[in-house]
Amino acid sequence: MRHSVRSVALAYGCSNFESAERRLRAVAPNLLVTNLRLGAGPDLQLVQLTVPPTRCVVYMVPPDLGVLREAQEMGAFVETWPRVPAALPAYVGAQLPPRDRRDLLRVDRRTLPRGGRRAADGNALATVI
Repeated sequence: MRHSVRSVALAYGCSNFESAERRLRAVAPNLLVTNLRLGAGPDLQLVQLTVPPTRCVVYMVPPDLGVLREAQEMGAFVETWPRVPAALPAYVGAQLPPRDRRDLLRVDRRTLPRGGRRAADGNALATVI
């Protein structure tokens, strides 16, 4: 994920909940991107620790729609794991709305390769990460 935004943002990576919590308490980032399943802490605790202007982008592997909806209600933007690397640069530079109003059950047509001259672009990015 850090690779996908290196040209537009300074990104830090944390491999577990404790290190992510320490970093979040020390520095309020502009954007927090997290897997809601980091292990030791409750799924939504990192989202709860953020304060404005920090915005959150969350994903889960495997996804739990109940937890993802709760994160969305807390103001987080929800992405699927395959879309995170491609979507991150847009989140970094975007003027985000107050909340993510997308329906979590609606299938994102961009996740399925449909052919064409740029069909491999999304797959190549996902393979690099």
